[in-house]
Amino acid sequence: MQTLQANGIGEYWLAGYSLGGRIAMYHACYGSHHGLQGLLVEGGNLGLESDELRRQRQQNDHQWAQRFRQEPLPQVLTDWYQQAVFADLDAQQREQLVLLRANNSGPAVAEMLEATSLGHQPWLLPALQRLRVPYTYLCGERDHKFQQLAEQHKLPLRTLARAGHNAHRANPGAFAAQVLSFLSQSSFSPLSR
Repeated sequence: MQTLQANGIGEYWLAGYSLGGRIAMYHACYGSHHGLQGLLVEGGNLGLESDELRRQRQQNDHQWAQRFRQEPLPQVLTDWYQQAVFADLDAQQREQLVLLRANNSGPAVAEMLEATSLGHQPWLLPALQRLRVPYTYLCGERDHKFQQLAEQHKLPLRTLARAGHNAHRANPGAFAAQVLSFLSQSSFSPLSR
C-alpha cells in the first residue's frame, strides 16, 4: 500500500503467479485495499487447511532451505524442478529454468522459502469467497494440482492450453488473451472506461 500511495496509484488490479499470486490473494483478503479493482491469480496456493498440514509444509520447506544454503544452486534447482508441480516440463525446459536461476543466491532463496512458507500462512478460501471485487484463477491445462484445487473449491477457473504450472511462460499468447478477456468482462474494467 505504501508503494501504491507513493506512486499516486488510487485504483489498481493485482495479478500474481505462484507465490506472487498467493501474496496478491492475501492482500485482497486481508490488506487495506481501498482502490482494489480486481484480482487475477495464476497457480497460487490457497493455503493449508489444518495445523498438521502447515507443520508438515514448514518441515518440508526447511529441508529445501537447508539444501539451498549448503549445496550448489544448480544441483538443488535441478531437483527442485523434478517436483510434481513441474511435471509438465521436459528436460530442456527444466535445464533452461535452472540456467536462468543458477546465479541467484542459495542462502537468499532459503530465507525467502522459509519466510514465505505456506506453513506460516492462513487458509484463504473463506476470505476469497467473500471478495467483493472480480477475480479469476488461471492455470495451465497440464497443471493438475492447481486445476484440481480450483475445481474442488469452485474458484472462477480459466485454463490455458499447452501449459503447466508456469502457464504465462509456456503459452504467453493464451495468457495475454485470458487477461484481456477477464478485464474486458469486468464491470470494474479499465477497458470499459
